[in-house]
Amino acid sequence: MLGRLLVGDRRTIADPYTFAMTRWGNNLPKPLSDYPNLYRFYQHLCEDAGVQRAMAQQGIH
Repeated sequence: MLGRLLVGDRRTIADPYTFAMTRWGNNLPKPLSDYPNLYRFYQHLCEDAGVQRAMAQQGIH
């Protein structure tokens, strides 16, 4: 990764897609923390107000 997001510091269409796939992957046997860059990306988006709002509207915790 080149920045806080997948391609630097500007969001692209790849960011929300990767975030969703990463959330689904949380149920896999290998923890996300084994992938430090992906984990950092996921944590960054989890802290984003827009992401938090969207997840709350959809009842996702």
